[in-house]
Amino acid sequence: MYARTHRGAMIGTLSTTLVAVVFLAIAAWMILAARARRGWPTVRGVVTGGGIRHKTSGVGEEESVTLVPVVEFRYEVGSETYAASGPGFIETGYGSRTRAEKVLAKYPVGAAVEVHYNPAKPGEAFLEYSSTLAWIMLSVGLAILAVAVMLGILGL
Repeated sequence: MYARTHRGAMIGTLSTTLVAVVFLAIAAWMILAARARRGWPTVRGVVTGGGIRHKTSGVGEEESVTLVPVVEFRYEVGSETYAASGPGFIETGYGSRTRAEKVLAKYPVGAAVEVHYNPAKPGEAFLEYSSTLAWIMLSVGLAILAVAVMLGILGL
C-alpha cells in the first residue's frame, strides 16, 4: 500500500514539476526574445487603420472571448514600403472593450508612429514593447514549481 501511495505522490510531484518547467521555459524564451526585439532599429511610420478583433478560445461553456486591439501601420526601410499590424509583437487581448479601445485611442488613423523593425526581416515590426505576459508566465511557473517542491517535501 505504501509503495503505491509513494509512487502516486512521486508521479504527482514529477508532473507538477514538468508543468512548471514548461511555463519557465516559455517565459525564458519570451523574455529573451523581448530583449532582442528591444534593440531593433526604428523608423517613422503612419497608422493606416485599426479595430478590435474578437478572439475566441475554449469550447462550450468554457468558451471565452478576448478583445484584441489591432493597429495597422505602414513604414519604409530603405526603398521598400511595408505594412504590418500590432501594436505589440505579442498579441495582447483584453476582457474589457474599454481597455482595448484605450489602446486603439493612442493610434488614430494618420498618426505618426515609431516602428521597431527586425533588421534581418524588415517586414516584421511592432509599435509597443511589452514583456508583461512573459513576467506573468515566469510568476506562474515559479508558483507551480513551489507547489511541486512542497508536494515532494510533504510526500503528497
